[in-house]
Amino acid sequence: PPAAPPPPPVCEGGCAASPVEVVEGEYSYVLSESTPELRMWTRPVAHRLSRSEPEPSLGPARSGLHLWAARHEFESFCLVMGPPSDPPPAPADVRVEYAAAVAALKQAVGGTARLDCYRVEYNGAGYAHALPPLPSGAAISRGGRHNAALWCTLYVPPAAPAGDYRMELAIDGISVPLTLTVFDFELPRAVHFDSQHNIGVSSLGPEEAAKNILIDHRMTPKGGPVWYSSRRSARGSFALICLLWREALQR
Repeated sequence: PPAAPPPPPVCEGGCAASPVEVVEGEYSYVLSESTPELRMWTRPVAHRLSRSEPEPSLGPARSGLHLWAARHEFESFCLVMGPPSDPPPAPADVRVEYAAAVAALKQAVGGTARLDCYRVEYNGAGYAHALPPLPSGAAISRGGRHNAALWCTLYVPPAAPAGDYRMELAIDGISVPLTLTVFDFELPRAVHFDSQHNIGVSSLGPEEAAKNILIDHRMTPKGGPVWYSSRRSARGSFALICLLWREALQR
């Protein structure tokens, strides 16, 4: 007879855990808020977006955007806006407003919560390449037959109450719900592994801002100046950089 399946894993504290199956179309779907003039869909943030890729064809349309995060965690989403069915000769602007969502988020989970949004910029080959900041109320241009895209990153502070929260984005006047589920646990400040991203601090812009980005997202750069306890910079081997950077992550 076939072997009995192994028992489900048990997480710390004794709570039973069970496998989570990914449903087809769960992370790439057309938003039901779309119109013929403005088609909107999601793409996983680990996917490198192309400005010419079509909207997803799997699964039904779904309403709004959905994020799941622990306390002290960043989560991102990507909202793609396709070209009009009959592209105009001139670029069409799509206005993005999220100030009300930021206010609702801070009121719900704490004043240090963040919702930062960016415009996806494509390189000469047509792939996502950079994320210039997009202030609330600014516009993203849809030119010709190419997609435009919005990238947003949300931060849940350590003291956030667990639960489900809803806020609204306005995409060219269309109300798009954003639902956040906060899990009842917190990511530790201590980092228990070293990472090596093949980037240097100096390649990310002004040094202080670049360090804060890397520390916020718990990433170790390949090289360059890093912080340690005296707040001076140091340079050295990758092992030294990991050691000093881990200390900075726990400050």
